Parts: sequence; C-alpha cells; structure tokens
Amino acid sequence: MKNLVLFVFLIGLFTNSVYSQNEKLEFTHIKPINKGFTVYFHVAGITDEAQANEILDDFLADNNISWGRHFISIEGKHRYQLNINEFVTPEYIRKILNVYGTDFDFSTVSVDGKILNKSTSPIKKDSQQSERIKVEAPNFPEYKSTGNKIEDDENYRTEKEKWINENPEEYNKLIKEIE
Repeated sequence: MKNLVLFVFLIGLFTNSVYSQNEKLEFTHIKPINKGFTVYFHVAGITDEAQANEILDDFLADNNISWGRHFISIEGKHRYQLNINEFVTPEYIRKILNVYGTDFDFSTVSVDGKILNKSTSPIKKDSQQSERIKVEAPNFPEYKSTGNKIEDDENYRTEKEKWINENPEEYNKLIKEIE
C-alpha cells in the first residue's frame, strides 16, 4: 500500500512538473520602447527591502536588461519595472526570481492566457487620463485632457492625423521602430 501511495505521489509530481514546463507565461503590462520593451510585474515572497534590492541588482547585472526599478505598487505589492530586449521572457525573469525563493504573484503575468491572481482592489487611476504610450518624435501632439473624454479623444486623433500628414518620413520611421 505504501508503495502504491508513493507511486501515485511520484506520478502526480511528474505530471505537475511536465505541466508547469508547458505553461505559456506572458507579461500583461508591457510597453514598446526604442530598443525593446518596458515591463511591469508584481513579485510574491519578498521578505524585505534588502532582498528586493538584491533581486533588482541581479536584473541590472544582466546584459538583456538595460534599466529597472523596484517600488511598492498602489496595491501594496512589490513591483518591478524593467527595460528589456526581445530575448527576455517571463520565464527568463522567473529563473532569477526563483533563485531568491520568490516568484511572480500572477496578477501581472498570465499563465496560458489567464490571470491566476486577479486583484481584489481596483487599481487607482486618474479617470481623466487615458493610458497612452509616450511617442518620442519631434512635435508629436500630446493628449490634452479637459475632462470631456470624447472631445479630448477626437482632438487628439485630429492632431495626430495632421502630424502624420505633415511628417510622413517621421511617421514611417516610428512605424518601423514599432515593427
């Protein structure tokens, strides 16, 4: 009987190991930047600020990570922001986290397209400000919020169209950078 229990336990352990290797992890908070991406993610299991800084130091020692910071999010969670190149995946980051006995809290990294640890408290966000990527181009229009979102969105769309028509070379350059 003990051998059967041990056998079932080992099969379960093996199955879980194989399943976890096939999981597809994806960053859910990612923004394109000039040479790569900025990603944001929460980490569970950090014991203190010293450990958080050690993890950040390891991230920054990696040639595929050009910049980063650690902070406490609005939700009170340990959060990292990193500028990464195309070679850095959540699995890549996870290996570094696991060295410290930490892991993603899976509220900002999806597993097979699912958020496993959805936030129970809403993220506070200025209701007047839309989430927009800052475009680094000469004279590119900025979104101006007057409190009337529909009108503000239309004004921004019109200003962008005008800029694109007046700056086709800059626009094509931006498109190529995004691709």
